[in-house]
Amino acid sequence: MFMLISVMISALGMFAMSVYYSEQQRRQIALRKVMGATVMDAAWTLSRRFLVMSVVAIVLATPLSIKVMRHYLQDFYNQIDFPWWVLVATALFTIIIAFASVISRTLKVAKQNPIESIKTE
Repeated sequence: MFMLISVMISALGMFAMSVYYSEQQRRQIALRKVMGATVMDAAWTLSRRFLVMSVVAIVLATPLSIKVMRHYLQDFYNQIDFPWWVLVATALFTIIIAFASVISRTLKVAKQNPIESIKTE
């Protein structure tokens, strides 16, 4: 239960970062669309940064978590083997959550009329 709550909090944090960043980059998206970029190109430009940050976080956190977990569990009497697929599943789940939370907001900003964004600034 606590894991689900922590995953939801981290997903909300990623969504909040994407809302803030997409609002800052609204004019850039509008200019890209005026110059001929499609909605998906404009959305992918912003989403790629968040996905790269998520992948870097996974690459840094996985070996560290394995080392800490092994150190913590070494003194337990009953031990089981840790399946490798759990780490792959959590990495994929993290990327899916990051992609879903970021792409939803960036698509909304990219679908807006570019003239309104440029006119207000």
